[in-house]
Amino acid sequence: MSAIEYESIGLAEMNEGASEKRRTEGAEEQHNRNKMVRRSEAGINNATTRGIDVSRARKPPTLGAKRRRKSS
Repeated sequence: MSAIEYESIGLAEMNEGASEKRRTEGAEEQHNRNKMVRRSEAGINNATTRGIDVSRARKPPTLGAKRRRKSS
């Protein structure tokens, strides 16, 4: 929600701090994109430290892998 939208409702005073932070247009989208990247990188880093091949890091475990994990 932009500052202009808040002005029309009259919440501009309440949300002044937050609107200052998010002054740049599309900052929230960028933040979400960064979150996605961070998540995928976490998957890769975790896999490499555990010695699993990186190509499989992003994919969820296959049915066989799930079954094998349950049995043990």
